[in-house]
Amino acid sequence: MASPDFYESTQLSLYHKTSSPERLREKHRPSLIRRVSDLLSFWFTQLFDSEMCDTNAHGPLSSSNTAHSQTRLSRSIESFLITTCSVAEITESELLYAVVLIEDLVRQQINPSTSKPPLIFRENLGTLILVSIILSLKFLRDRTYKNSCWAKLHSMDLKDLNKSERIFCQYLNHHILVGEERILRIMKKIS
Repeated sequence: MASPDFYESTQLSLYHKTSSPERLREKHRPSLIRRVSDLLSFWFTQLFDSEMCDTNAHGPLSSSNTAHSQTRLSRSIESFLITTCSVAEITESELLYAVVLIEDLVRQQINPSTSKPPLIFRENLGTLILVSIILSLKFLRDRTYKNSCWAKLHSMDLKDLNKSERIFCQYLNHHILVGEERILRIMKKIS
């Protein structure tokens, strides 16, 4: 069951518009986006599989189904990131900053000592990734796109996007400062 407070409409499969391949190669190393997509899909698949073990009387999904599901999810995330990164001309550091924010969110959800309800669901991954990128850009850039631009680009209601951003920050207790060492650690994980 999805969290009713976190907007679910931004599906990963919505984004297949891309700019010229040359521009993507210049601005973003496709291999970096692929590795980031693989890491995110691994985290999300592990999270969803652990939840399946808790709620499914038949036990975890088979490893072949999990691998297939993770590969499909990774390709969807990759497509979403290529489009989003090309529109905003996101740098490697900005993308990795967003990944660290997602890692913090995954850790919060996995941590059994927290009394917070789950926030990450299959239905809201697009919004989750988008909000992490928006926060990354807001923190690292002097000037960035307004939420209204993001909402229009992703066919979202602005109020839903703003609410999702607020909930994301609240879930992390507004701790969105990410040190350089954490970005370097993520870079090592995906290398």
